[in-house]
Amino acid sequence: MFKGENRKPEYLKNINVMGQVPAITDGDFALAESHAILRYLHTTRGGKDHWYPKDAKKRAQVDRYLDWHHTHLRHASSLIFKKCFAPQLTKKAANPVELASHEAILKRALKTMEAWLSESKFLCGDEMTIADLAASHELDTTRFL
Repeated sequence: MFKGENRKPEYLKNINVMGQVPAITDGDFALAESHAILRYLHTTRGGKDHWYPKDAKKRAQVDRYLDWHHTHLRHASSLIFKKCFAPQLTKKAANPVELASHEAILKRALKTMEAWLSESKFLCGDEMTIADLAASHELDTTRFL
């Protein structure tokens, strides 16, 4: 991304018209969006059932988390980008009101996750799922704060 490869015409035309990452190619098939990629890889690579269960109720719990993730926990990445990287790229100080808003959303999200984890070993039950993989990335980025 820092070299701008995701903004090149070939990437925009063949991989992700939005110029975003993550994105994958699998033969002539291109796919963007992290959660769609996790689901696709599980389905096409014969992942073990616990990662993305066949049982409709268990799968619905994983899907619920993945949808919730983008609205709530994803603010960790926004906060880190706006606090740590954007000022260097734009040479402008971060907006403190905007940072405070993202931080409040992140704190609420972490409390919600703590509540879920008080009821089960992992976010969606007693076995690790792709929901836990998605969460681990966001939580790891909070070390930059």
